[in-house]
Amino acid sequence: LATPARLEQLRQLFPEADANKDGTLTEPEARAYYAKLRPPKPAAPSVAPAPTVADLPYGPHERNVLDFWQAKSDRPTPVVVYIHGGGFVSGDKSGVRKDRTVEQYLAAGVSFAAINYRYRTIVPIQDVLRDCARAIQFIRSKAPEWNLDKTRLASYGGSAGAGTSLWLAFHDDMADPQSSDP
Repeated sequence: LATPARLEQLRQLFPEADANKDGTLTEPEARAYYAKLRPPKPAAPSVAPAPTVADLPYGPHERNVLDFWQAKSDRPTPVVVYIHGGGFVSGDKSGVRKDRTVEQYLAAGVSFAAINYRYRTIVPIQDVLRDCARAIQFIRSKAPEWNLDKTRLASYGGSAGAGTSLWLAFHDDMADPQSSDP
């Protein structure tokens, strides 16, 4: 807890933390100082194979991107979509690369996608959920090109990703066949 008394105590112990040398240690200065002291966490190695397509935009916002791994098959494959958790305010699709999930789906003949969405700090929760629905529709629009069975699609995730998957499961297909937007 960054109480004024605690910040003063820290300033006395670590005077170099007072970045602007004004005699008062602010919480941002303390956090920045501690960040310099902590060694950076090494990034978890990716065990997933490289995606067939990485960071492909599915919508207009910079966070509307997905990674896609195509399963090898002569017939259209089902696809599983990973929706990351993070309370709708953090997280990233890259988390799925830290385990063997992608590799296991591909070995079973199932294509795989991982998506990012806008956070609720940027847009209302309804728009976050619609981002995920838009990603699903975009993936379905790629069915001929990516050899997908667009009727066999599932999603999963932890926390916010799990809730979003449940929300998607209980909503009808939101595609507009008359739209020029895939």
